[in-house]
Amino acid sequence: MPAPFTSDLCGYRAHGKPNTSDVTSKQSVSLGIALFDSLGVARDAKGESETGLPLAKRVLGDLSARLRDAGSSRFVVEDRAPADFEQFHHVGAFDRLNIEPSPEYTKAWNRLTALVHRQKPTPSSGQISTFMEAVETAVADEVSARRAVLNGVARESLLHLDVAVANGSTP
Repeated sequence: MPAPFTSDLCGYRAHGKPNTSDVTSKQSVSLGIALFDSLGVARDAKGESETGLPLAKRVLGDLSARLRDAGSSRFVVEDRAPADFEQFHHVGAFDRLNIEPSPEYTKAWNRLTALVHRQKPTPSSGQISTFMEAVETAVADEVSARRAVLNGVARESLLHLDVAVANGSTP
């Protein structure tokens, strides 16, 4: 068995599905069974329901010890949010996407419409042009910001990261 502690953590729940699998996903259950088979986990091994954090901690300790014993400069760090990794900067991008118009847009539009409505005779073309440029700039900035967010969104799903290994001396 590649990781001796695996048998302490991995097993099958009462309903017969691996305790590392999403019980609602046939694919996850199939992958869990294949993983357990490759790790040597017996089909009759009983497992606790919580495996993610305990397994991550044991993997962290095991990898850290193996790297240290090998004299490696690599280090292992505990679980981090995926967005902490450059390759996953897009995670949470939708949270940064503002749906409502920006305050700059609202202010520019309100000033333009107020000017048009209160002026008799019609406001000068210079005044209107100035406010129209402000509205156009605000809209262009918003479109650019939304485009940047949408371009940063991943095209694939993200698996949970339990540990990370890196070169260097500090995380």
